[in-house]
Amino acid sequence: MAILLFGMAALVAVVGNGELLSQEPPSATPRPEVLVRDLDSNDPVVRTASASLLAELAESSRSRRFRPGVEGETAFFRQVAGAALARHVTDPVPSVRRAVVGALAQVRAEGPTATAAWSKALADEDVVVRREVVAALREYFQRSAELAGPLSYREQLPPLTYFLQDIEATASLVRRCLESEDPFLRQGALKALDALLDSLENLPDIAGRNVDPLAITEEAVEPVRQAVVPAVSAIRSLLPPVVQVAATDATDTRRQAVRIVEKVALLCDPRPDLFERREGGTGRQRGRLHRGDLGPGGREAITLLQEGLKDAVPGILPLLRQPPVETQRAVLDAFEVIGPIARQAVPEVRVQLRHADPFVRWAAARALAAIGPTGDDSATVTALAERISDDDLDVATAACRYLGDAFAKDALPALPALSRAAASEERQLQHAAVLALEDIANVLRGEAKAAVPGLIVALQSPDLKTRQLAPLILGTLGPAAEAAVPALEKALRDEDPDVRQRAGQALLKIRSR
Repeated sequence: MAILLFGMAALVAVVGNGELLSQEPPSATPRPEVLVRDLDSNDPVVRTASASLLAELAESSRSRRFRPGVEGETAFFRQVAGAALARHVTDPVPSVRRAVVGALAQVRAEGPTATAAWSKALADEDVVVRREVVAALREYFQRSAELAGPLSYREQLPPLTYFLQDIEATASLVRRCLESEDPFLRQGALKALDALLDSLENLPDIAGRNVDPLAITEEAVEPVRQAVVPAVSAIRSLLPPVVQVAATDATDTRRQAVRIVEKVALLCDPRPDLFERREGGTGRQRGRLHRGDLGPGGREAITLLQEGLKDAVPGILPLLRQPPVETQRAVLDAFEVIGPIARQAVPEVRVQLRHADPFVRWAAARALAAIGPTGDDSATVTALAERISDDDLDVATAACRYLGDAFAKDALPALPALSRAAASEERQLQHAAVLALEDIANVLRGEAKAAVPGLIVALQSPDLKTRQLAPLILGTLGPAAEAAVPALEKALRDEDPDVRQRAGQALLKIRSR
């Protein structure tokens, strides 16, 4: 709409009533202050074009945000243009109202100003104007491109603060849309929240590496830190209506609502990588709120969201019992990220290990591992052990992996199944089983004797990593691995020096009494 109206504005400059750009040549880029003045034109075409061109200029200003003078432009658009546009949200002409609603998002009008204007627009008799509100909210929160990146200029900090303050200011409006009887508004509010959470997750670090400490001082970043808790508190307040939408709306909207819950959980996910400790990750915590640059406010914000997520779990749990499978997988993905807070969901998640869809079974295994031990995990260990013989290789591999990762202490009943998998001709499954047996042996030691038959076969595996790992585990078992001595003696002649060395070390541990 705005691009089309650019040409309209040029036309009005020539054939209109003479009010628009009367001092400007037709080819010149209009100045923002002129466009603000022309919002009061008697001609509705001029008002519409002025609102649209203000949006265009604001977007252009953001693309060159750190050049000299842009800070003043940002303030002008946010405050002066925002206030001027808001005055016209009740314009008698629908086309003007539609243009104004969208332009408020593009100029990044101050949160209270935008919220008051959009609230009026939600009561508009024109359904298009009402629905433009949620489209504008989505645009308003899509700020990753303009906020992300290393901080090198002090001028980069105010927009971060503005964004957090705008979240707080607009929360009541988002809630109103989520609770609307119009399904279009509910779905649009979810899309806006999705954009908000993406932008929040992608906020740059405000301290540490890649940040210029001379430009970005502790004093300069304090407003950002102070704005974190109110913004996160506002997000938490939106979880109940999001869960209500997930429980009652159409399939696509329900799935989208569950994804919002998952994204909220991602903000406070403390894990560097979900069970990828062997892959040599960076060790950086995933959730944006866990980064140390946010200080005490970040820790308080984590607590707020975790409390909200705990309350949200019962609301989305019933969706596990309802098709389609896409929604069920979305719920399981959310529980995986929510982690231990979702422990009340374990019995229902465990049921999904027998689901007809392999992706649901796989997601259920991941979710159980992420939630972790609950104090009574025998039923979970048994259910995962059953999946080691699953027809789907990914499910079987996941069952092995997570038994070792999350339930090693209680995995004794799973050892026969893991031992059979360690003797499998399927390399991927065999390797996963041996890795799980390593975790279990490190915890149970000699109690894990039932793993020995599978490890004997693994000593002869074509997979080098498996052959290297098997003697280490047998050595950990100590005298309980006596039955493996002939196989270990044979491994002393393996072509790989590491296998030979580790086999010798295992023999010494087994024979030392």
